[in-house]
Amino acid sequence: MLRKGDIMDGLDNYSLYFSAYSINYLKDNGIRTLSDLFNWADKMSFIDLFPTNSGSSIKMYKEINGTVKLLKCKYFLEDPLFDIYEPLTIKGQFDFLYRMGLSVKSANCLAKAGIGRDRILNLFEIGNIKERLLKINSLGEKSVDEIIAKFSILIDFYSGKSKKKDDLDYLLFQLQSLYYQRNLLDEKIYCLEDKINNIKKNKIKKR
Repeated sequence: MLRKGDIMDGLDNYSLYFSAYSINYLKDNGIRTLSDLFNWADKMSFIDLFPTNSGSSIKMYKEINGTVKLLKCKYFLEDPLFDIYEPLTIKGQFDFLYRMGLSVKSANCLAKAGIGRDRILNLFEIGNIKERLLKINSLGEKSVDEIIAKFSILIDFYSGKSKKKDDLDYLLFQLQSLYYQRNLLDEKIYCLEDKINNIKKNKIKKR
């Protein structure tokens, strides 16, 4: 659950979800906190920061965009809009890995090992998933932790959707998530009001 100070946490605290390269890229573009990230992702210009003529840039966009959806799913219970139980072709399974925000390295290692979404879900059911994933060639512990963390968000979300509507803990979780979304909106309103006031002041000075 998102704590009050989490939206102002630096992105370094979310290194489990983002590659170091992506975190540095976000920082270079002025995105330094979780609040910055959510505000930035809500803007129509989100994709404009990624040059379309660069293959690596497009992959990084998919990683960041997918991870933002997962974090919103984790903290605000927003549906990430990719159904974890939807039947997929083999190609579709690996496209899913990229879309859900796995880093390029993690997704490539899984793809080369022939492990798609369904196989990972099976590993979650079998147990000892970390031990099994570490046996995959070139897949280190950091990548394995990323895969487990991101898939856990989806599994928790879709299992949570089946909870009863009158489940008190679940309703309290939803309520607190809405409070934090309101805090983000209040911050946007404050910034916009401040910008409008500055423009008005400048107009008055020019008279």
